[in-house]
Amino acid sequence: MKSKILTSPHQTTEECIVYHSSQGKTKELADAYAETDQLSHRYLAYRDIPSLIKQYIKGNQALDYGTGTGISAAFLHNLGLNVSGVDLNSFMLEKARENFPHIQFFEIEKLMPHAQFDLIFSSFVLFDMKSKKEIVDYLDKAVSFMKKNGIIIVITGSEELYSVSRKWISYDSDFDENRNLHSGDIAKLRLRYPSIEFRDYFWKETDYFDCFQEAKLKVLKVHKPLGSKDDPYLWKDEKSYSPFTVYILKKQ
Repeated sequence: MKSKILTSPHQTTEECIVYHSSQGKTKELADAYAETDQLSHRYLAYRDIPSLIKQYIKGNQALDYGTGTGISAAFLHNLGLNVSGVDLNSFMLEKARENFPHIQFFEIEKLMPHAQFDLIFSSFVLFDMKSKKEIVDYLDKAVSFMKKNGIIIVITGSEELYSVSRKWISYDSDFDENRNLHSGDIAKLRLRYPSIEFRDYFWKETDYFDCFQEAKLKVLKVHKPLGSKDDPYLWKDEKSYSPFTVYILKKQ
């Protein structure tokens, strides 16, 4: 397979759509976010998920919890899982239904309270949350939808993701906001194309472990995907540092 490398010019802040985790998502932002489905960062974050599902998941019922524009739900559907997606934002759900009409998408409050799933999938959600309490509340709700032997797979940014010294092929992270980050600080990341500037909350791995423990979740595996020469991308620092962390969790 031919290798790919991004050649889009560096975008200025004025040219970027700003995706701020603590703010509501507009239709314009939903449209732009939907264009990220085939980008290198998502490839790396999802590349090893099929083998992890095969190893840890028994059953076919999956919930994409915080589905956004449905990209991760479509990924799970293509793996053969019977998946539904839920989210808080109506514009995101509208785009998900438009792009993936074969998948059921719901507002979170409309998901049946007795619904039970073998897999809860949480992709790029935890760094949207401004406090550890908010993370724990989110995880507590996710646990309520799990079968007795169900599994949660969480994909979130690693501590390396916002490092000013890292060179990623699809992100710029060299911003003053990212120097001397502390837990709960707002970090800045710019996607080269489409031109979206993300403002997320920075959490350390120890913070996530605290939240997992409080939500009565046991960590089965911590996986940090690295770029490989066999991948269809010409990785930079992704070969030595993972921008993402995948957590495999079950009820204690």
